[in-house]
Amino acid sequence: MLRFICLLILAATASGQGTALQCDGHSDGVFADLEDCTVYHLCHGGRDYQIRCPDGYFWNDDVHSCRLADIAHCCSGQGVCEATSYAEDVTRLAGRVQTLEADSSDVQGQVNSLSTENTALRTQLTSLQGETDNLTVENVALRTELTSLQIVAADLQDQLKNITGRGYNLVIVNERTGQMEDSVRFDTHGDPAAGVSLRDFIRGVPVGRIVLIAVHDEGSTYAGDAMAELNSLGSFSPDIAHRTSWAMISKKGSKTSWFVEDERDRYAGPTVIEAEIPLST
Repeated sequence: MLRFICLLILAATASGQGTALQCDGHSDGVFADLEDCTVYHLCHGGRDYQIRCPDGYFWNDDVHSCRLADIAHCCSGQGVCEATSYAEDVTRLAGRVQTLEADSSDVQGQVNSLSTENTALRTQLTSLQGETDNLTVENVALRTELTSLQIVAADLQDQLKNITGRGYNLVIVNERTGQMEDSVRFDTHGDPAAGVSLRDFIRGVPVGRIVLIAVHDEGSTYAGDAMAELNSLGSFSPDIAHRTSWAMISKKGSKTSWFVEDERDRYAGPTVIEAEIPLST
């Protein structure tokens, strides 16, 4: 007991709390503070050493020690805590343990839920990454195909520049490869037999081939024999006037969604048409 009092004296002295205010009339010992139940007093040699309980503890004068707030009741205005039995303390502590366990279980449930959600998100992310990789591969393939088609188109344009002449100019393109298979010109202004030759040539084009036709300079004079065949390619107005500019892009055997035809009257400028043609598979 002497050692315990010495330790308390040292603790109180270190805090600089030594006074004689509440020890008047008291013998040496520990006593409750009558106003603040978080504080108690050590009286020794007529001096008062005020000591504060740890946070969350109240002084219980019945057992002469600081006790948890959960199991000690602070009597407001009196400073002295109600005495409780150890059985009551155990019951209250057990209730507190149950509450903590319930809270812990709830937290664990939330952790499990978040873990499940995280797993689902990771799976979804993996799936999206796979789709992204597939789209990247597909995009590369489409770019390669587009580059190939651009090369083919540029090649066709160069060849068209080289073969264009007076009358009807025709280019035949393979609908599967996009490669030009034939190019021919019929001078339906200066050659009386050119209309028949144009008719026979169109009849001989294999079904399915892409057909590009343009009239340069003048082509109306001897083109009458080919009108029926031009109509079979989907043309609305192949019977053009003198020195009319006319062009058509079509497919032998069937009219497609990308079919295009246009014309310009004399002195109205050249006819320019274009079409985006999907290759057959």
